[in-house]
Amino acid sequence: MPAVNGVYILLGLVAAVGVWFTGRWWFLERGRGVLRAMRPADLVTGFVTDFFDTLGIGAFAPTTAIFKLQRRMADDEIPGTLNAGHALPTVVEALIFIAILTVGLVYAWRRGALDWT
Repeated sequence: MPAVNGVYILLGLVAAVGVWFTGRWWFLERGRGVLRAMRPADLVTGFVTDFFDTLGIGAFAPTTAIFKLQRRMADDEIPGTLNAGHALPTVVEALIFIAILTVGLVYAWRRGALDWT
């Protein structure tokens, strides 16, 4: 179990760094006056594309297509937006999947399905 704790610590640190960078970017862009207001459609786009990512389809291609169809931003701003917008949801997905895997392995071991003797 110590390896699993190390993974949680590492993912928590990555999430903390992501939150710090996102907060710093937010304050710098707000100071420049170029920060766009978030629309409800942006939240729906993020939810749907991150769900696609969970299924294995991916998130970057559908998000790029939606941004281009809506003419939401200039093409040169899309890569940074994708990296910032999908970083934290991906870390949350990883934490959820690790928790599910851990619970499943413990359950299988207690039921005798993982007997290595």
